[in-house]
Amino acid sequence: MVAAGMGDEGYWGDFVVEEDGRWNSYELTLTPILDAVFLSQRDVVACGMNLRTRNEKSNHRLADAGVVLRSFDSGRSWQTIYRSKSLETFFFLT
Repeated sequence: MVAAGMGDEGYWGDFVVEEDGRWNSYELTLTPILDAVFLSQRDVVACGMNLRTRNEKSNHRLADAGVVLRSFDSGRSWQTIYRSKSLETFFFLT
């Protein structure tokens, strides 16, 4: 399961998987996950939005971007494999 929180309380993604008969949740700060596809039991590709941190020089928050992530350990850790140059959020994978 995937979940996303985007609002006044913050931005995060939650990736929930069943492991050994229990549900485990892995949270990604500043990266709401909106869709995910398992390529195998442990290999997952996901997409959503990634918030960039504030630019210290200009004192303005940089634009958010759509992101595609990949995990090789069922969602425990993630690597960014693509980050959009536009402000668009990625809602679905095909």
